[in-house]
Amino acid sequence: MVVPDANVKYDVNNNADTAAFRTGSNAPVSNVRFLGCYFAPSYREAGSKAHTDSLQFSGASTYSNIQLENTVAFGSTNAAIQVGAASHYAFVRTLIIGSKMTCVRYPVPAGADGYSLGFVNPNAVNGAATNATAINSIIIGSIGSTRWAFQSGSTISYVPQTDDDSDLAANLNTLLNLSEFISNDIFQVQYQTGEWKFQTTTNELIHDTMYTFKKF
Repeated sequence: MVVPDANVKYDVNNNADTAAFRTGSNAPVSNVRFLGCYFAPSYREAGSKAHTDSLQFSGASTYSNIQLENTVAFGSTNAAIQVGAASHYAFVRTLIIGSKMTCVRYPVPAGADGYSLGFVNPNAVNGAATNATAINSIIIGSIGSTRWAFQSGSTISYVPQTDDDSDLAANLNTLLNLSEFISNDIFQVQYQTGEWKFQTTTNELIHDTMYTFKKF
């Protein structure tokens, strides 16, 4: 699935996400894989209270063993990824871009909430997933109350602020602040089915400007 262009969503029947995965009543879903996807933002219109996400999971039944692999998601007005109450959620070689940094690639368009400010500040990950995994992935922006079970080779920009995040905070090495980013060096990401890549130096992004996970 590739959605390359940002849109202003006008909240018709609250259908305001770039993409969504929803379960019906008495219909639990497991073992879902998103491979080689690219999700541009959905910006809600000015004055709207739409809960716009780039990819949202929700529903009346459980959903588990969800994997995003070789995927890129830029933050919509609310979040890049709304994980809901997913169990066993995995990011594999995936780039999640929340915070104001999403506006470097996708400036807020006229008519959208945040246009007068010149930016939105979405979560990277929102929701309360459990047993989450990040492998060789980069997550820019806040990560909600997701509980992480394992990581390998992954980085985040978020510094946890509350006791609810204490299990995460204890496993972070603090490097340079995200504000050290220079716009032209951030992430000129190309969307290609099956893979994503930077046009800038990935090592600089990981080692000079992020916080690094350790194994939990």
